Amino acid sequence: MSYLLGPQTFGYSNAVVKAMKSFLLPQTTLRELIVVDTVNEIIEILENTNYKESFVKLSTLYSGVDLVEHALSENLAKTCKRIVKVTPQEAKPLILSLLKRFDIYNLKTILIGKSIGASEEEINRLIVNAGSLRKNDIKRLIGLESVDEIIASMQRTEYGMALKGVVEEYRRTKDLGLILNSMDMHYYSSLALAADLAHEAVLKKFIIHEVNSKNIMNVLRARANNLSSDIVAKLIIEGGSFDRAYLLSLARLESVKEIVEKLGIKELNDAYVKFEQDKSLVHFEIAFEKQLVKESTHEMRIATLSTSAIVGYLFLKELEIANIRRIIRAKEYDMPKEKIMEIVYNVSEKV
Repeated sequence: MSYLLGPQTFGYSNAVVKAMKSFLLPQTTLRELIVVDTVNEIIEILENTNYKESFVKLSTLYSGVDLVEHALSENLAKTCKRIVKVTPQEAKPLILSLLKRFDIYNLKTILIGKSIGASEEEINRLIVNAGSLRKNDIKRLIGLESVDEIIASMQRTEYGMALKGVVEEYRRTKDLGLILNSMDMHYYSSLALAADLAHEAVLKKFIIHEVNSKNIMNVLRARANNLSSDIVAKLIIEGGSFDRAYLLSLARLESVKEIVEKLGIKELNDAYVKFEQDKSLVHFEIAFEKQLVKESTHEMRIATLSTSAIVGYLFLKELEIANIRRIIRAKEYDMPKEKIMEIVYNVSEKV
């Protein structure tokens, strides 16, 4: 048993997260969000769900897409804080390590936002205050003028070590991907170590899944954009089930089709059929996410006496919010409703 703790330790926390899971959006609500025509209609639907409190709280400050983005971020942050509160004391370090994914997400959001000239408000609406970085530190980073200033400031945080080996190359090439990827590497290696020390096999399985998906997506993205295997080599994250040599052999193949065929994963074969129609790599991302939903749901169902239920729920909640954001983005770009249906999926098991 993870943490070698008795069953009574996790009885309350697992009861809470299973109750929270019951509030995940059913398939019918997702369909409603897709079918309606305006953002205000989406807001009206979400105000009748577990997101109501976040929308009411922020409705005097924001409207439209800004309100949706801020409310989703606020709701996710609130959910994470509740999870930490109900987690047994001995297991908190592992859950806090897991939640540092939001530090990485926030820092990458700030860096990418600055690099494309996004306003402070455009960046701020996507921030999720659920990691270890303080709100004031995040606000200060958003207020800096350039990517270089942000990177210099990051070096004074716990994430400075993640940048140590790539800052000089970044200064020479201005390739922001080097910085972003080094942060992912730092996060997953640190989390894997924490999972090993805690004897948390289920979390380790989730880490391997995420690392695999990021590595395969980098390979597919490189091939779709005719990038060399040398670039892929710089992006490989250690800790997955595919070793570096195998990933580089995939990167040297001539086409996305050859990569998918060599991998031999049914879900990716199905995604390739859709990719052939519109050349969008999002279908492969969806395939990996659906597999994560399946694994998370399974672990929540069978693992009642460990952190597995907590971890599984956190992944499901994060994926649900990603779904809602996907719907908002699709509507901003006038994507046909039938196409939106293809990129949105149910995380709750409820129809």
